[in-house]
Amino acid sequence: MENYQKRLRQYRWAVLLLAVLNLVLLLFFVNRPPRPGKEDIVALWQQELQLDAAQTTAFRSAFLAHRHLQDSLHGRMRDNRQALIAAMAQAEPDTAAARLKARESDAIHHALGENLIQHYQELYAICKPEQQARFNAAFQKLLQRRPPGAPDGPPGRN
Repeated sequence: MENYQKRLRQYRWAVLLLAVLNLVLLLFFVNRPPRPGKEDIVALWQQELQLDAAQTTAFRSAFLAHRHLQDSLHGRMRDNRQALIAAMAQAEPDTAAARLKARESDAIHHALGENLIQHYQELYAICKPEQQARFNAAFQKLLQRRPPGAPDGPPGRN
């Protein structure tokens, strides 16, 4: 009986610990910063790099083109995932169709990375030589704070 009570006490502590950890995890996701809006990100770059008017216009244009393509690719990725799941969730799973969707998703994922590289190079070229070191540091900091990935919420929200 004593062994049972000891084990019961351990289980209670384990459940309490898991509940606290879940609460902390939920707070982390709820309090995470939102994706910057289209104008906010350009304003951040303008402030960080002291961009002139022509550079600000070029940054805005490059950013909008990049965001449009990224959102489009993420939409295609979501559609592919749904098609892959649908192909596998049948009574007779269509593995050939699922493999095709998996290969398409790989190509889209590669395109996302290529687009990020091209976007970086485009923004870097807009910067003056004295701004480029600050740009590198800020770009790296931005990606660490908010890694590339699907936008928060439905497409077109930001």
